[in-house]
Amino acid sequence: MPHNSLSIDYSLRYQRIKLRLMAARQDAIIVINMKNIRYLTGFSGSDGALLVSETEMILLFDGRYTNQVKREVTGIATAEYREKSEGIARIIGEKGYQHVGFEAEYCSFSLLARVRQRVDNGIQLSPLGELDAIRAIKDEYELSCIRQAAKIVAQAVTGIMASLPRNATEQDLAAEIDYRTRLAGAEAMAFATIVASGENSALPHAQPTNRVLSNGDVLLIDCGAVLGGYASDETVVFFIDRITEKQKLVYQAVKQAQEAAIQEIKAGVTARKIDRTARQVLAIYKLEEFFTHSTGHGVGLAIHEEPRLASISESVLLAGMVVTVEPGVYLPGEFGIRIEETVLVKENGCEILTNIPKIPTIINIGD
Repeated sequence: MPHNSLSIDYSLRYQRIKLRLMAARQDAIIVINMKNIRYLTGFSGSDGALLVSETEMILLFDGRYTNQVKREVTGIATAEYREKSEGIARIIGEKGYQHVGFEAEYCSFSLLARVRQRVDNGIQLSPLGELDAIRAIKDEYELSCIRQAAKIVAQAVTGIMASLPRNATEQDLAAEIDYRTRLAGAEAMAFATIVASGENSALPHAQPTNRVLSNGDVLLIDCGAVLGGYASDETVVFFIDRITEKQKLVYQAVKQAQEAAIQEIKAGVTARKIDRTARQVLAIYKLEEFFTHSTGHGVGLAIHEEPRLASISESVLLAGMVVTVEPGVYLPGEFGIRIEETVLVKENGCEILTNIPKIPTIINIGD
């Protein structure tokens, strides 16, 4: 957990999902996504269920988590089960719920079938769209976690780059980043660390290989830490020994696209406008076709969550949202440049939460 004195207002979070429940006109919602369960209750286990009604929330779990629930969860009802569908069906029966919504993205058909089989009151089960949007606006506790996670990553990456060893491979560097990040207090890495060099950097989701880092390489690092359950996300590019004019030009284009997108971010702006702004800048450089993913995504308990900064997004940015801004250009067989910051949306602008300087930095391989 992060070292701060901030507390979480779970009653406010309950109000958010209760509004969703009332809009769906259901007696209760079955929540299965463990990120949503943690957000609503504080329970950080890897399995369970949550039933939400207009009057209460009931956390359901099996015997592996009895002591953990006692430590982490206060102020809501809890119930232990031997088998998940049995536990859900038992509470539905006891409470007399008739119309029950479920998270369509996360509830399996087999679980719902078993619940229906165990409930004999003619229950109506209705699929609901993602509930993840209830997590989109971050409170001060969440922001504190993300900020501290970002600081840990920055210290790890900049420390390693200060003395990059000779004959190091992408895998070596990824392992060292993970080691230093965990040693500094991170609970986990937010995702599998990406270290991509040379032509591998042209793969947006490259996996570290045994390729040795060499002079003349573009070196792309994308990583994040988890602290208090919350993720950071940042991508930085280095140049080993030298930088070519072409690399410098592409870096400049991507940096300008990112800066233009960041300048657009404030409450009330559409997510698609942010995406369009980044692409318009790359189009000036005739590089838009090499930008093959969305401009960014929300970050929080999950590394990818609402809102998504994409051309097809219907989202409107609100103060308190945390999003990445990460345009990239990927030239197949040559190199790729992606520059990523995580930013906090504010009423009249935004605040950058990540810490590694985004300037074209040349590093040298040591002994």
